[in-house]
Amino acid sequence: RDLGQILARFQPTDPGLQSAVAAVDAALNGAVVQHLEGPAFAGVRGLSVYAPISIQSFDGAYQESTGSASWSRALDAFYNAGADSVVNTPGGFLVPPTGMFSADGVSVVAGVDPALIPQLTEISLAYGIFSEGEGYVALGEVPGAVLDAASGLIGGNVPLMQYSLSVDGFASEVLAFFSVTPSPESDLLTLDTPVAYRDATTGDEVMPMTLRLIFDAERNLLSAAFYLVQENGTMAEFTPAADGSFETLMPFVELDGTTVDSFIFSSDFDDPPSLPAQLDLLSASLVAAVPGDGSMLSQAPLMAGISYTDAGGTEVSLVVPIPTVP
Repeated sequence: RDLGQILARFQPTDPGLQSAVAAVDAALNGAVVQHLEGPAFAGVRGLSVYAPISIQSFDGAYQESTGSASWSRALDAFYNAGADSVVNTPGGFLVPPTGMFSADGVSVVAGVDPALIPQLTEISLAYGIFSEGEGYVALGEVPGAVLDAASGLIGGNVPLMQYSLSVDGFASEVLAFFSVTPSPESDLLTLDTPVAYRDATTGDEVMPMTLRLIFDAERNLLSAAFYLVQENGTMAEFTPAADGSFETLMPFVELDGTTVDSFIFSSDFDDPPSLPAQLDLLSASLVAAVPGDGSMLSQAPLMAGISYTDAGGTEVSLVVPIPTVP
């Protein structure tokens, strides 16, 4: 996470803490010689810190790295404070999630204890195609929100979108899973899609990575890039080989909302089975699906999911069927 963005969100009223924040801000300005800041990452200051949002995501190997002692103590205090804040606060859903079609996609709403609202660190919504008795094939995920703090209502809207890709005459009309990252400072839309990459060097070996697409307000494609998770857990842009190819992946989610290590490859049902990894020739289109338009998503048996993570790091997820639209 960008340290400057963390400082911008941290607004203490205690004079001692205000002085400490000012000191960190000054040190940050002195440490960063130069940084570039695009519209998709507005507000970054150019220095990242290791800061998983919950202790469940914390990798203990970090504490073994040189110079990590002070920051590890800060993270430890953060996680302990989060755990203390949710003690004796009822978890789970007091009002089970419900999902329904709307003009903008699928709306998902659920209720939690109002006392838990200030302690929620993340809310997310997802939808997919229901597989009876097993789970669902995940197709999309977006951030959720607190809808009514006083009543403990959380949820939001998931846009139903048909997602197609083409590269130099090769077209794929598959439904691809994506996570949506809205940009609060602009109308840019960032879509992250899991893909499987292959080239002559790797042969049949699959390299899982992320295809990141950024669209403008008119949903014209501005940029496309592959990102690979390295052994140390960081993400780095990946340059594909000239003979590289890729296909999209869709994770399978169990009925309790747990994502299992199982993916459906677009090659299982799409022709062509893969696309050339020539991102300079890639084009992408997003077509909204609405109830009754005849598209697959407006007719398929769908599932909607909602999950939240509290300050103590506890994650609660639940998926529900969406009533069929005539």
